[in-house]
Amino acid sequence: MSHIYLAGPIRGHDYETVKATFAQVARQLRQLRRAVLNPIEQDEMWDNDPGKENFSIRKALAIDTKWICEECDLLVCVPGWESSRGARMEHALYRVPLIRTRAPIDAIR
Repeated sequence: MSHIYLAGPIRGHDYETVKATFAQVARQLRQLRRAVLNPIEQDEMWDNDPGKENFSIRKALAIDTKWICEECDLLVCVPGWESSRGARMEHALYRVPLIRTRAPIDAIR
């Protein structure tokens, strides 16, 4: 089974809109029987919601980058990812030689 990570802009955008976009892309991929790490779901699970005052970017990146390095087979980029420093960092990490051989793909809305 493919393990897919969703990368895209989260902070600095309308949280509910971003959450809906990530959920839609994750749902489409899960219908194809793919394991998907949606970072918004992950943050909420760890009570580290970007919409909350106690949000820790360090905690979020620690969890997400570990998953990218250890589990991720494919990175799917949500529209607008190029404008996000975090998503660009995740994209660069995914592209590190010897970690991945497949190019990231852009999600279709």
